[in-house]
Amino acid sequence: MILTFIDSGVLLSAANGEGEIAEKALEILEDSNREFASSEFVKLELIPKAIYNKQTEEAQFYEEFFSAVTYWATDLEKVVKDAYDKLSCIKNAQQQGRRKREEGRRHKSYSH
Repeated sequence: MILTFIDSGVLLSAANGEGEIAEKALEILEDSNREFASSEFVKLELIPKAIYNKQTEEAQFYEEFFSAVTYWATDLEKVVKDAYDKLSCIKNAQQQGRRKREEGRRHKSYSH
């Protein structure tokens, strides 16, 4: 099984989208080789708005998805810390990449 975190964009596309994006979102959600992960943040992002706008079928679609979620990100402090840690790693990798490109440019200009 593939554990897949589904964010609100995938669910919005599956519920309201059209064309290729909606098809791909539905393909992911219907994949029997996947288990789904989510968080209360995603749930809060989607369900209240659908209910407020009287989009009953859309709200029901979200509820059905969330009832099938097998992994809930419940330790919110850890979720936030992990997100910041990952962001920091990405930022450091980008900075290292920039430094290497600059060093490469400097090396080329000295070799001519």
